[in-house]
Amino acid sequence: EVPNCSLIGNSNAKAGSGNGFNYAKFDEITTTELQLVIEPAPGAAAVGIVEWIVYGAEIATRPEVLKDNVALDASVDTSFCTTWNSEAAINDGKQSDPTITYRQVAENDAWGTWPEKGPHTVTYTWDTPVKVDSIDILWHCDGNYGTGAGVEPPESATLYYRNADGELV
Repeated sequence: EVPNCSLIGNSNAKAGSGNGFNYAKFDEITTTELQLVIEPAPGAAAVGIVEWIVYGAEIATRPEVLKDNVALDASVDTSFCTTWNSEAAINDGKQSDPTITYRQVAENDAWGTWPEKGPHTVTYTWDTPVKVDSIDILWHCDGNYGTGAGVEPPESATLYYRNADGELV
């Protein structure tokens, strides 16, 4: 597990009230892989992500404007993706300004797992090691918030990384 990283679902992601980013700062790591293990909220039908930003460690604080998003250079793999959503949307940079509150996005501009309940994984892989120490995640919510019928922010998400020994920890 990434050291000193706390990352949970965002109650601001309710449809109609806007989607807000979840920022997590952690001890600097050098890795070629980050993996999110996502646990859906109790009763939720699915989880999803609009954008997952990964900041290079040379940034002192969360940027006011997006820069050094090393996620743009990563390949993406997920445990499951619906046919109307897209794995590529997770790091396409379309909704990647953490200072903006995003409203509902088009389904092809998000990754989602409906009707697969999970848990689910999202993995970023880089060809060469990256130094990182913070992330922003914009959870997808499709408008059925609280009903258990749609895509909702997760109950929890745990971040893992591939260490120098090649182990996912």
